[in-house]
Amino acid sequence: MKRLKRGDIVLAVFPFTDLTSEKRRPALVLNENTEHGDVILAFIGTHFPSSPSKTSIVLDLSDSDFQETGLKTKSVIRLDKIATIERRLITRRLGRLESERMKTVDRALIFALQITYSVSET
Repeated sequence: MKRLKRGDIVLAVFPFTDLTSEKRRPALVLNENTEHGDVILAFIGTHFPSSPSKTSIVLDLSDSDFQETGLKTKSVIRLDKIATIERRLITRRLGRLESERMKTVDRALIFALQITYSVSET
């Protein structure tokens, strides 16, 4: 498989949050170049929260960029469900999120991780 890039949507073995099992599912690449060659991913699922969350991004079939994702059905990226896995657990690349959508991912990720900073802290 070619080199992965941030924003790629891949099919990967993703662990359950209680670590009792794992499931092959779509995931969004957040960082493809960690120090040890692991990949940081965000969960993509098809179960939608009852109320919208600042950490979830819906990918709808009617979105102009949906076809590029490689997904088959309406899905949700969950930035509150992140995992670091070995690259070998990624089966294949499905598609990609466009750059404007990745800006939305960045905002949701900042919220999910409760990152706060000011310009003077640089």
